[in-house]
Amino acid sequence: KLDARCSILDTGSFTSIEDRASRIEHRGSSIEHPASCAERLPKIHNSKLEQSALERKAKQIKMLIMDVDGVMTDGSIIVDAEGKGFKIFNARDGVGIELLHLTPIIPVIITKDKGDIISIRAKRLKVSEVYPGVINKAAILDKLLAQYNLDSDQAAYIGDDLNDLPVMKRVGLAVAVADGAEEVIRQADYVTEKAGGQGAIREIIILILKAQGIYEETVERYVSLHDSGG
Repeated sequence: KLDARCSILDTGSFTSIEDRASRIEHRGSSIEHPASCAERLPKIHNSKLEQSALERKAKQIKMLIMDVDGVMTDGSIIVDAEGKGFKIFNARDGVGIELLHLTPIIPVIITKDKGDIISIRAKRLKVSEVYPGVINKAAILDKLLAQYNLDSDQAAYIGDDLNDLPVMKRVGLAVAVADGAEEVIRQADYVTEKAGGQGAIREIIILILKAQGIYEETVERYVSLHDSGG
């Protein structure tokens, strides 16, 4: 974490760690050089694209494909004495996926994990396109594009590790979580401010819906559906 004396003034686009460090505000009793703050900064969270280019990509999206471990979760796997594994999901990400159900955008889950918990979570979120135990994710991408008659530019993918790269190289909007592998972050068009399992999915969903000009109305529909007086 950052030293208490260093705080980010701007979470926009940065070209380097030095650039980000130059936007640090001093909070302590003595001035600290930005370079020393930079060493303790988290990974740079930004788009490699200009804002207008990012919005153009996001406007085209009709399918959001999500990895599980390290994206829907923080990557941790809890194993009990009997060898049974457990995962922790983020409830706010879940609400983000529920927002997608109120739009034409198709949510998809692809993971190499074969555990039943993936199917259980997908069922709870009403995600019908779920593919556990997948090694070749690019092959599933091809299947989905053909099934829904979409171009690759109309698909977005959010991942965190090396096995996500083949798909990220082919979709219209490639997204990496903040704590993803360096190679994944380099490939990404956009890197979330949030880490995996900590709201990264909700963040990219909001970005896409806002780019398409349907975020506010989608939220209003969601709220009205959950209004106990409605």
